[in-house]
Amino acid sequence: SGLSGDGSGLTGITAGITMVDTWRLVTQYINAQGTLGGTSDWERDDTYGNGLLGTGMSQSTGYFTFPSTGFYSVRFYGHYSMSYTNGRSITGQLVYTADNFSSSNAAAYHTVNCTGDTGAIIHGSGMCEKIFDITDVSNQKVKFAVGYAQNGSAGRTTVDTNINRTYAIFVRLGDT
Repeated sequence: SGLSGDGSGLTGITAGITMVDTWRLVTQYINAQGTLGGTSDWERDDTYGNGLLGTGMSQSTGYFTFPSTGFYSVRFYGHYSMSYTNGRSITGQLVYTADNFSSSNAAAYHTVNCTGDTGAIIHGSGMCEKIFDITDVSNQKVKFAVGYAQNGSAGRTTVDTNINRTYAIFVRLGDT
């Protein structure tokens, strides 16, 4: 077969993961539904042994652009709190566009139930993931959003500038 055990005989394909990047939300969204992000609301993970492999993602107003074509895994982790008993579920969404956000669709989502006693602050977190085949980096992009089933005024999307609380992990899995 001509292939060695270490993969050195492979030609014509990229062997192994060539890009890994983590971004975290650093601006708390209070009473807000919709897209998470102005340009300064997200930062690349820069603490406690963080790692960036390859070029990494770029981001503007919460819209994330892929550095090259390929298959990507995108994971969105949301951390939320709700402060009233009439608060219910919070939904985190991974939103995809094929036309640079002229239109978009929720490609994956998670739902967190936050109910409790009056005066209590209830915390919850969720994660969703989607594999994308990115063939057009100018038009295929992602963003993240949050929504509340009831009483959005009681909700918070929680953040930290040193620890990943609400964040996204991007992994380029291989060539398209």
